[in-house]
Amino acid sequence: MLNYILNNRTILVFLIPFFLGLLTVFSFQPFNITLINFLIIPIFFLILSNINKRSKNKYRKKPYLKNLFLAGYFFGIGFFLSGTYWISYSLTFDENLKILIPFSIILIPLSLGLFFGFASLFSGPFIKNNYSSFFLFCFIPSNLSSSLSIANLYFTGFTDFLISIFIKNLYYFYFVLIVPSKLKVNL
Repeated sequence: MLNYILNNRTILVFLIPFFLGLLTVFSFQPFNITLINFLIIPIFFLILSNINKRSKNKYRKKPYLKNLFLAGYFFGIGFFLSGTYWISYSLTFDENLKILIPFSIILIPLSLGLFFGFASLFSGPFIKNNYSSFFLFCFIPSNLSSSLSIANLYFTGFTDFLISIFIKNLYYFYFVLIVPSKLKVNL
């Protein structure tokens, strides 16, 4: 089953990132299931790593940069689709604004998903399946955490989507808890 998922482009590039983006919103208010991001972000990283690896080995003729962008874009669409529902709900209070509800449901996630798409496009070619690539993916300026900061800069009011706070906590978790446990100290 896992081999089928990893070899199917539709599932790997479109469906899994979309559903991972939908699930990421459960780490915010009112659910506060923060631990879900400890699964979602590494799975998304492994998807991009798999796309990068297969593109250089088996699918050399396929446009892997396009696949990297699409995986990040669909992750962003799922993330913002499930997280910006409140915009369409707030448009129901005035009869004159009800015409804008389809635009708020469709256009906002499609446009904000571009930030995740470009973040995965820029960091995707450098990804390998190791710890240093994971933190390169999370912390370099052309990555996931700063793409939301840029989106917040240009589209103010989306501060509840700062997943970069979680990623910085993951960075702290790695360097405070994991790295010291791997160091051998001779006394």
